[in-house]
Amino acid sequence: MVLFLALLVGLAACGSPTVSRRVTFVETNGRARFDAGTITVTKGDTLKLTVGNRTGTLQDFTVDGLGIERTVEPDKVVTVDIDAKRSGTYRVYSKSDQSLDPLSIVVPA
Repeated sequence: MVLFLALLVGLAACGSPTVSRRVTFVETNGRARFDAGTITVTKGDTLKLTVGNRTGTLQDFTVDGLGIERTVEPDKVVTVDIDAKRSGTYRVYSKSDQSLDPLSIVVPA
């Protein structure tokens, strides 16, 4: 009985795997951009997304469909956890800089 309870507690603690990825706002020819284009995550995993800012100005990002909106001060980082429960492609973009090419988070079926 004790072994069974220990097994249940161990399984409950496992949870979904966490995958860490880092992207950074960088500046090229006076224009901000992400230093990556696509991040792929397995359905059911948790993505720990760290967004850095190596530009000289405040940057913002929004993750479509997930209600995530953050700002990143120059030379700082912000980390958000994203539960990849549903398959699909989630666009990460800047509301204040429409010229910034979006980043895609892809969760295959």
